[in-house]
Amino acid sequence: MKIGIDTQEVVSWIREILGYDVSETADSYRFYEPEKPDGKALTVTKTQLDAILTSLQEKKVDGDTTLFSEQQYEVIVRQEPPLFFSRARSGNAMEPLEDTANGITYELSRLSDEHVVFLLWKTAELDLQNLLHRGSHVRRLLRMRMHLRPEIDEPNELDVLEFLATSAFRPGSLSLKVSSQITTRVSRFKQLAEAYMFQFGYNTDIALVPLSNMEELLRGARMSRMKRVKEDEIDPPRKLYKKDLVQHYLLGISAESPFMEYLSYYHIAEHFFESVFKDNLIEQIREQITLPDFSYHRKTDISKLIRLVTRSILIRAQEPTYNEEEALRLTLAKHVTIADLVEKLNQYDDSLVGYYRAKPVPFSEGKVVNLLDGNQECVTADLAGRIYKTRNALVHSKEGDRAKFTPFRDDRDLAREIPLARFVAESIVLSTSSPIS
Repeated sequence: MKIGIDTQEVVSWIREILGYDVSETADSYRFYEPEKPDGKALTVTKTQLDAILTSLQEKKVDGDTTLFSEQQYEVIVRQEPPLFFSRARSGNAMEPLEDTANGITYELSRLSDEHVVFLLWKTAELDLQNLLHRGSHVRRLLRMRMHLRPEIDEPNELDVLEFLATSAFRPGSLSLKVSSQITTRVSRFKQLAEAYMFQFGYNTDIALVPLSNMEELLRGARMSRMKRVKEDEIDPPRKLYKKDLVQHYLLGISAESPFMEYLSYYHIAEHFFESVFKDNLIEQIREQITLPDFSYHRKTDISKLIRLVTRSILIRAQEPTYNEEEALRLTLAKHVTIADLVEKLNQYDDSLVGYYRAKPVPFSEGKVVNLLDGNQECVTADLAGRIYKTRNALVHSKEGDRAKFTPFRDDRDLAREIPLARFVAESIVLSTSSPIS
């Protein structure tokens, strides 16, 4: 991928995300609050920008977010838990680690200036609204930094790229930089980065999770853009919701991992599998025994009922089990309105309905689903198949399985399935609520 950025584009993106005015001098750009032109400001020098853009022309991109050259590799990571974030604001999260025997240096620190500019470019290229929405978060942090923390002696001018490195993207994001004294292939750099992440996690019990795609890095921006009301406009609740569902839902929206988020939303549907399956089976039996030609004296009629039950329920380890995909289909048919689901998906990202219609889930072989098909039974069956196969790929990971999820490698594809799972889960929670009386 050719990284083509000019100075004025960078200045424009920074101005948009900060919501500040900008003035230009002979050697720098100064970003300031419109109503306070002589107050504190953020700056970047022209020499600094020229050096960054020259450096980016020599870099290549791996995936969405990783930059590398023949002797450098920089991957964005998040911390679980985010222990080093406050230290990273002022520079390195840890001192660089030297492997003198192999000529390798590892550095865990804030995003480099080159990476900040590159990510601004990628964000604007993908969806400028993501950049602008992220700006509201950035501006809140900036107000706190500038005005609401008088006990901290902040300088009158801050480095704008240093500020954006710790504010503009996913909270807790750091950069793992691997440098080599000799020309090194990107595949080798990946192995070295993974070795460092394992070494770090093994010794500190803190996970460094690579953020290799923009969906993860900007995670939450689109969803936040969908907020139904502002925080100060929330009314008191008018309904009660099932405790188990609320707990799974809160776990889902708070999860850092797309793996955990997807399964949390799936558990909301799974909560009803047994009851909805049994209700459906009871209804089928009731329909059979109330037919005008049914007679409990005839063995053929009783045998038909037995076949109906045995087709639906299997006995495993002396316990009755049922078809989970069919139970999911029944749950969706009962609690999810497809038109409402389509509306929410379009509001979130208007490309997703077409994506689900055209693309199966790569790692799970989850089937395509045309949510605009007028045949609701077919839509619900296909939707259940896509969700169920994706769930199975997450929880089944035996060697040799054709359809299984590989952490980090498949995060980007899983991220595109999460809106579908979340809006289905929300529909179920709302459908099963009761008025406060």
